[in-house]
Amino acid sequence: MTKKEAITAALSEWCRCLEKIHGKGIDGIHHPDADRFRQVYNQLTKEKKSTAEKREYSIGVYLTETQYGQLCKKHGTDKTINAMKFLSDYKIRSGKTYKSDCLALQKWVYEAFERSKLIAPKRNISTIERSF
Repeated sequence: MTKKEAITAALSEWCRCLEKIHGKGIDGIHHPDADRFRQVYNQLTKEKKSTAEKREYSIGVYLTETQYGQLCKKHGTDKTINAMKFLSDYKIRSGKTYKSDCLALQKWVYEAFERSKLIAPKRNISTIERSF
């Protein structure tokens, strides 16, 4: 067991004991060392949340492998890749950022991408040649 794992286990056990005794979590503690324990506990829980590493699937679009798999399963791989490119282009043009690219994809990007395909004029060579 690493030192970090040992500290995490000890703090988790300490918090469970406090909840049993006082009915309060770590925030309801009034102990001389409580602030130090709270800092370490918060740091460790933040690290646990970030263990799922996000990967850049398109320029500026970050997803975990689980999120990517779920999106591909729900919408299909080709549609997901195109939607990520659409979101990437949008983020670059607008300068906007999102806390969760996965949520942005689910909330509006797939729908906006489909609309853009319908609205975009279908150009062919004869149309382009006529404009010159």
